[in-house]
Amino acid sequence: MQSLVADDSDVAEGAYEHTILLQKRGVHLKCLITFGRYPGNVLVVNKAEADKIKTPKDLRGKKIGVSAPGSSTYDFAAMVLQRAGVPWKSAHYVSVGTGMSAVAAMKNGSELDALVNLDPAITNLVNSGKAVVMVDSRTEKGTHQAFGGDYLSDCLMAKTSFIEKNPETSQAIVNAVVHAMKWLRTASIDDIIKSLPSSYYSANEAEYRESLKNNIAAFKWNGVVTNAAAQRVLDTILLANPNLKNGGGINLAATFDNKFVNAADKKFKN
Repeated sequence: MQSLVADDSDVAEGAYEHTILLQKRGVHLKCLITFGRYPGNVLVVNKAEADKIKTPKDLRGKKIGVSAPGSSTYDFAAMVLQRAGVPWKSAHYVSVGTGMSAVAAMKNGSELDALVNLDPAITNLVNSGKAVVMVDSRTEKGTHQAFGGDYLSDCLMAKTSFIEKNPETSQAIVNAVVHAMKWLRTASIDDIIKSLPSSYYSANEAEYRESLKNNIAAFKWNGVVTNAAAQRVLDTILLANPNLKNGGGINLAATFDNKFVNAADKKFKN
């Protein structure tokens, strides 16, 4: 996001929420295409505390590891608690990063009671017996449990000014992603593995395969941003960022444009 805002890059991949957060700073970004309909965040409980922490309500006063304050993992944890009837501020949030740093935070004598993170960290922790899954947004069921309906996660975004000046380039980028997602709808795990450089999975192919299996449903998507899903992202942001709400309205319609996705879908219909 820093690179995109500074004009060091033209297009960036990241959480859709950035288009909302940066609008308040006068930076106008637009989501060209979303390729994550489920956030992929997973709330796990420290196995040593699993007999005491059985539902989100039990997280009141507990230490929850998140990647960073204000991150998607932080917002996810807050929303899960709120929907369970527990004030999100009643828990304590600890920054642990993602990937192996998150794994280490839970494994190495940590005092964390729970953790919200992504794969491959989650698969590693569960397989090693260090954590138990409580809420899993790698699936439709878990996403709806956390947010009450459809949500938006990863997307490709660019400044509105770039898109207006480069409509053909913007369309070409979206074409590539739509083409890839149409392939993913029928591709097997073996197909995906074969298409990747071995460096992606060689460290632990079994774990990589399992992570793919657990997350692939989130990417079998048509790339269209819906108003309802965008609104849920905004509602989630406002929950943990009340100052944003006090700062005035957000123009959600300005944060996405489905015309490129619709054109690409027609191009690759067959």
